[in-house]
Amino acid sequence: MNKKYLQSLENAAFIENNGKVARLLNILNHDYHKLSEMQRVLKAQGVDEAGLIESVNFLARAGYIELRDISSKVNANLADWQYYELEAILSDKGLRLLKGGIKDDLVEV
Repeated sequence: MNKKYLQSLENAAFIENNGKVARLLNILNHDYHKLSEMQRVLKAQGVDEAGLIESVNFLARAGYIELRDISSKVNANLADWQYYELEAILSDKGLRLLKGGIKDDLVEV
């Protein structure tokens, strides 16, 4: 396979995974959820650990989700923690994205 085709497949998986993570948080709604527990659900949908981490990092940096440390409840950045130490919630901006109020070509809604 050529390099351009493989890059296209990776990009499509990234966009799809971003949507899966955001939609799962929307379904779980109104509370923080451990990323490790979300990984178990998303694994059944074809999202591996690396895909989850990549999507969570993007969604958090874009402001669509909020992260915090499970034990201290302190706001967190994925770059400073292990993903299994964190929990996430859909932000107001993330909800607007899923409801069609804003558009992002990197998140499949």
